Amino acid sequence: MAYWKNIDIHEMAIKELLRGRSHVFETITIPQRKEKVRILYAALGPAILLQVGQAMESYSDFLTPLRESSSPR
Repeated sequence: MAYWKNIDIHEMAIKELLRGRSHVFETITIPQRKEKVRILYAALGPAILLQVGQAMESYSDFLTPLRESSSPR
């Protein structure tokens, strides 16, 4: 859980949800972390906001060999 302790709810996400969007995605960088984090915000009801996140390491682990194999030599 220490990975997530500095992630705030961004005002932009709240504004988009209030405008009627069902969900908002955001990709952020956490200081002192190599990989990015993908955040999903969703309004579940009046005054109930869901915020979930996923570290992008698994995507990087998958994509790095593909990028390296397709780069010009």
